[in-house]
Amino acid sequence: MANQRTAPCGNQPNFCVRIQSVEGNVQKLDQVINVITDLLAKFAAVMLAVIVVSTWIEVVSRYFFHAPTNVSSSLAKHMVMVAVMSMLPWLSRDGYHVAMSFVYEKAPARYSKPIAIVITALCGLICLLSAWIAYGETYRQYAGDIKNIDVIEFPLWWVTAFMVYGFLFAAYHFARQAITGNVVQRSEV
Repeated sequence: MANQRTAPCGNQPNFCVRIQSVEGNVQKLDQVINVITDLLAKFAAVMLAVIVVSTWIEVVSRYFFHAPTNVSSSLAKHMVMVAVMSMLPWLSRDGYHVAMSFVYEKAPARYSKPIAIVITALCGLICLLSAWIAYGETYRQYAGDIKNIDVIEFPLWWVTAFMVYGFLFAAYHFARQAITGNVVQRSEV
């Protein structure tokens, strides 16, 4: 009997194996999500570079060759949204997002971390709700074959799908921080 009490699983060794398996799968999922987050943050940097280069091309063609292209404004307005939503999970994971740090900085020390956890959990819930709303709009655009009305025509869901990704992965990163209690709190620089 004494051995059963000290053994972590008691009479249920299969239960321990299943828990360890779940923990391993969660770690693997976390690694995959972090890799995707890093890749799309780099993609956002490339989008920003494309926006800058297309704007330079527009300025040069307009003022030096008197031949405006009209493409750069079309590219920029869609790529900015893609870049922001691609970068959002990285910002959320690494704590570079806007934070209400004054709330937990002014609170007594013992309440500071619980307040930060609650705020982080609320941010995760808001991002999850935003992902759900963005998904509904993306699906509506896909089902209705809605295209943008601009110089370059393409289905709008190509752009709004990045909103679903951005909000969903940001919600994941906020939830992970809130559940583990490892809330990333960066003070202002």
